[in-house]
Amino acid sequence: WGGNSIHLADLAKKHENSRYLPGCIFPSALKVSADLSDTLMQSSIWIFALPSQATLPILNFAKQLWRPTQKIMLASKGLE
Repeated sequence: WGGNSIHLADLAKKHENSRYLPGCIFPSALKVSADLSDTLMQSSIWIFALPSQATLPILNFAKQLWRPTQKIMLASKGLE
């Protein structure tokens, strides 16, 4: 999931993040989406890698969709 539609289209087309991880091809099961709700509801594992200032707003949104069977991993950069 992401908010930049141009970058998301590039990720989906190339099946890699050529901007930040060139040469690292995505697994075939990985899907690119602009819809956070849909992405979270379809996922059994949530991996959040966010700047620290975005963590609280995203997790507050996500908690309404979380099911106890879903696992969550969080990586954050920076301090708020």
